[in-house]
Amino acid sequence: MTWKHFCFAVAAGFATTTFAFGDVKAIQKDKLPQDPAFQSVYADMAKTEYMVKQWSPEWRYNVPKNDVLSLLHKDLDLLQERAKELPDNEELQLLVGLAAHYSYNLDVRGTFEIAMDAFDKAHRTNQNDYRPAWFSANLKCQTMKSVEGMREFLAIEKKSPWEQFSAGFWDDYLECATVTNMPSHAVRAGVYLDKLHVDKQTVRDALRDSARARLKPADPSKDYEGHEAWAAVNSGTDTTFTSEIFGLRFTIPSTWTVDIKNVSNGLANVQIGTGPYHGKETDLWPTITVIAKSAKPEQSFDDFVKTMSQGLKPAAALVCPIEECLGAEGVKTGLYKAEGDGHLLLTAFMRDQPEFPGLIFEEPTAVPETKSKKVQNYVVSDAGRVGRLPGRLYYLIYMDSADSIFAQGKKDYMNFLKNLVVE
Repeated sequence: MTWKHFCFAVAAGFATTTFAFGDVKAIQKDKLPQDPAFQSVYADMAKTEYMVKQWSPEWRYNVPKNDVLSLLHKDLDLLQERAKELPDNEELQLLVGLAAHYSYNLDVRGTFEIAMDAFDKAHRTNQNDYRPAWFSANLKCQTMKSVEGMREFLAIEKKSPWEQFSAGFWDDYLECATVTNMPSHAVRAGVYLDKLHVDKQTVRDALRDSARARLKPADPSKDYEGHEAWAAVNSGTDTTFTSEIFGLRFTIPSTWTVDIKNVSNGLANVQIGTGPYHGKETDLWPTITVIAKSAKPEQSFDDFVKTMSQGLKPAAALVCPIEECLGAEGVKTGLYKAEGDGHLLLTAFMRDQPEFPGLIFEEPTAVPETKSKKVQNYVVSDAGRVGRLPGRLYYLIYMDSADSIFAQGKKDYMNFLKNLVVE
């Protein structure tokens, strides 16, 4: 059902309903019908929208709610009639959508569908304008369709540089990212708003500060247990492992074995057994080892690679998951006896801390649903999650395989690197 609103609380004790900025100011007034009756409708909406652009379980204004409701009902009827006469007027369709959105916030049934239809018509009129999708996403983010709304926001932002979007867009984005548990995206929206030199706003600052409080960089001097450093999600056939501490994500078949060591002194060690594959005499498991560590001032990247690749010869990296890698390979004669020589393949790279750590690992999540008909307050906790180690990180991925199964091991190794995500 779409007939649902929700409230949420930010940080410790700061309670608020959702706030929105996809409003009348975003409409180009000069492109609307210029007759007096229509201009009066526009003025009505601009005058009353501070009371209706967000839903609240209680009416807190001096103007009677029924008076506002009657005015909106009259204006929406007129807007819909004029929209039928001028179906190609994008600004008119957007204004119909906003009027329906505001009516929805006053619990007028059927207006969610009217709003979405108007935004869709506006989009079909001008597919290069991001406002119809923005208004649609913002409305969904104020309902139990918040995940769908955030995904629309994410799709919109991919189409243009950030500075081409208005401050109102980023305000709504910030709110929706908060609702859908995406603090890195919320922090980024706050930074963009600062760069756009917006006026201070209490709710905006609370959302931004709450998001920052939830992102706590890992401490390179602290030890972390494996389950603290890596999160695993099993889909049945595959398992995805993500470490925000080390800015890594990989997905492997669920049949492979994984041994995640505890993190100590800023170093991660994960050993993965692929296969099994039948060798000359027995089943064997090629091994892929993932090493990630916090760079120390006294050790350059070249020194790190040399230390980790002793006995190997430099070679072109078979697959590089980022822009540039170093590679090495080696053979240890007779290491596996009847199964042949040991083959080692190595890929190394480094990565500086991104401006917004954790961004690429976030996915929107839904507000918990409830069967209760009472208003529910959902608290966005500032408990935080352990984020990326600060500064530069070094990475090394190597494979160890017996000669008898080297072809299979090499294939697994290359596929692993192709699918490795490094922020």
